[in-house]
Amino acid sequence: MPDVDARAHVVIIGGGIGGCSLAYHLAQLGETDVVLLEKGELTSGSTWHAAGLCTQFNASRILTKLLMYSIELYKGLEAATGQAVDFREVGSVRLASTTDRMDEFRHAEGKARVVGLPFELIDVERIRELCPLLTLDDVLGAAWIPTDGYIDPSSAANALAQGARDRGVRIERRTTVTGMRARPGGGWDVETDRGTIEAGIVVNAAGMWAPAVGRMASVELPILPLAHQFVVTDAVAALRDIDHEIPVIRDPDRSFYVRAEGQGLLVGPFEPNPTTWAELGPPSDFESKLLPPDLPRIEDVLALAADRVPAFAEAGIKNVINGPDGYTPDGKCLMGWVPGARDLFVLAGFSIFGIVFGGGAGKYAAEWIVQGQPSEDMWEVDTRRFGPWAAARPYLSAKALDVYGHEYAIHYPHQERPAGRPLQTDPLHDRLAARGAVFGFRQGWERPLWFAPAGVAPSDDLTFHRPNWFAHVGQECRGVRERVGVLDQTSFGKYEVTGPGAEAFLEGLSANALPAAGRVAVTQMLNERGGIECDLTITRLADDRFYVVSAAGTEVHDLDHLWRRLPPDGGVRLDNVTGSIGVLTIAGPRSRELLATLTDDDVTNEGFGFLTARPIRVGSAPVLAMR
Repeated sequence: MPDVDARAHVVIIGGGIGGCSLAYHLAQLGETDVVLLEKGELTSGSTWHAAGLCTQFNASRILTKLLMYSIELYKGLEAATGQAVDFREVGSVRLASTTDRMDEFRHAEGKARVVGLPFELIDVERIRELCPLLTLDDVLGAAWIPTDGYIDPSSAANALAQGARDRGVRIERRTTVTGMRARPGGGWDVETDRGTIEAGIVVNAAGMWAPAVGRMASVELPILPLAHQFVVTDAVAALRDIDHEIPVIRDPDRSFYVRAEGQGLLVGPFEPNPTTWAELGPPSDFESKLLPPDLPRIEDVLALAADRVPAFAEAGIKNVINGPDGYTPDGKCLMGWVPGARDLFVLAGFSIFGIVFGGGAGKYAAEWIVQGQPSEDMWEVDTRRFGPWAAARPYLSAKALDVYGHEYAIHYPHQERPAGRPLQTDPLHDRLAARGAVFGFRQGWERPLWFAPAGVAPSDDLTFHRPNWFAHVGQECRGVRERVGVLDQTSFGKYEVTGPGAEAFLEGLSANALPAAGRVAVTQMLNERGGIECDLTITRLADDRFYVVSAAGTEVHDLDHLWRRLPPDGGVRLDNVTGSIGVLTIAGPRSRELLATLTDDDVTNEGFGFLTARPIRVGSAPVLAMR
């Protein structure tokens, strides 16, 4: 007989902040048939060595709401669980030394107002009142969030775990998962060094080890460990002269944060040249451990911090914390059902900000598992925003390092970072680049966004004001509206649905009626609550053959939505043909005139009606033409 209970509806693998928060929130929703498995002690991965910073500053409205929930959760966690968490609501000050940085803060202030987050732009005098330790000669102003703060990471996770236990969740420490087998009727057999557990749903919350756990289920997850260092000083006399605890100070233009740590200071730099660690995966026994200090790697940023905080320059360094955290290609966590795997959920990859993200992420993940979907749109962290390409080592490494190195860079609207690119290009890429195309990145594809005319550099000027491409895009729009344009949309998600059950399958998922053979329908696919999951076109090529096209960015999501609903008795085949079919869109009042010069087929209005699809030849190439 196994040492652990042999069955649970939900098995969570990983006892860090994410796994503990999920267990807590599942129990709050009434789902208590839950087992959390931790190979070491709770929080012994990345959670225990985190700096515990809790900020609500974020470029995303939805993620800001997630962070706001985390803060409220932590404020009341001690009362709810009886466990001390030492949440310190000291507020945060984010300094600005450039006009672009002030623009970024004004942009953030508007978003904060929408979600009800206390957020204030303050002047130098107010900054000095809040933190007299700073030299402010080059500072223009700051963003002040009074409800920010910090928390003891291990205490927070253990309080969440205790709250879950109090509601009936089982937590098994010193239990290593060694394998997973999908059960024919659904669910998984989770093999451990203490026996096998039959699970209805498995949640991979294993942090840095999430990729290794994923491989047990034949899944590759784009998470890579990076090493982050911070230092803790001896006692700083200047702190004793201040009648309040200083807020968390962030100087993004110098790329560091600082807060009080007892009688000393905790200073954390984001160096421009970070390093990966254990790219093939952390050792299994790396628990409650740190990496050797590597001060030369961060000394330049520490010098900038000492210039900003003279008291730091005079203090001795007591501890150097060098700990790894799991990063994704965009620095946001992975949350949601794993595409291509039934009954497998992931909640991992929080980077160094897992403590403040973990509380809210656990709430929304629990809603997703219990209620079918989260109460907010979690697309920004949905694991299906990535395809298999994201876990390719060169790309993942380049993107993770770029995210870390630019953690405190200004994040401009519409910015497209170049690291790891190009990854996937279509046959027209080089020709379009030669014509001045400026490319964006969508689901692994390079896609032209606008064209620089002769004499104009083919690149975006980064700004919070009117961008350099505004007038050029306006010209392109007028050209299409008044004449004709050709758009390369090969990056569209494209699928074929075939078989004797294909019609009934798509009919049951589509909000609109399916088209007749040779016709096109524009439709949505809805979730169980009536919300829109997919927006796509369906073309019927034959009685039992359909061609389905969706947006490039939602390729994996939409394919997964279809795959999960395939009838269990067969009769329907689903194929992803995205990479094997090119797409050119011809648009504008002269589009038919242009096409008529390239084909002998009838493309008149009478011969090729609206929402019609049929094979024609363009030059010598056979194509499927869809109007």
